[in-house]
Amino acid sequence: MYILFEVGQKVVYGACGACEITAITEKKIGKETYSYYCLRSLINENNCVFVPINNDSLVSKMQKILNFEELCSLLEASFKEDPLWIDDDKQRKDSFRLILSSGNRMNIIKMTKGIFNQEQLRKAAGKKLRSSDEIFFKKAQNYLFGEFSNAINLKQNQVIPLLFGEIRLEEIN
Repeated sequence: MYILFEVGQKVVYGACGACEITAITEKKIGKETYSYYCLRSLINENNCVFVPINNDSLVSKMQKILNFEELCSLLEASFKEDPLWIDDDKQRKDSFRLILSSGNRMNIIKMTKGIFNQEQLRKAAGKKLRSSDEIFFKKAQNYLFGEFSNAINLKQNQVIPLLFGEIRLEEIN
């Protein structure tokens, strides 16, 4: 068994977002004993996820958390990307669900910007976002906040302005 991560290390894991590895533990299922990473959410400390160490598919969803320089590079690259919005409700839900579970940071940023833009358009027309879009928006913001706040001293309400370049990293750190 090859262990890629260590106890105390901070990672992002799929839709769970930023987590700390609190333990590497063994659990017996039937006659077999399996080793797991115990991931505790940095946003909601009551959430704990067990990831089987020998399951390459699940372990591949664990990524080391970004440091300051990596965050700067990601944000700079994101300014060149178009926001993501899909007009068809069903396709949008399916796509957004996949994006969050993938943990692809750039796609999560594009999705967040797309939902924010749509929210602004709907507000101007006297309407609200669809409830499913509100849920995806909140999950995406929490995901980004959880990871970004480990690289910089970020407040929850600064995520959107940061994504749109309204505030700069130098103003936060």
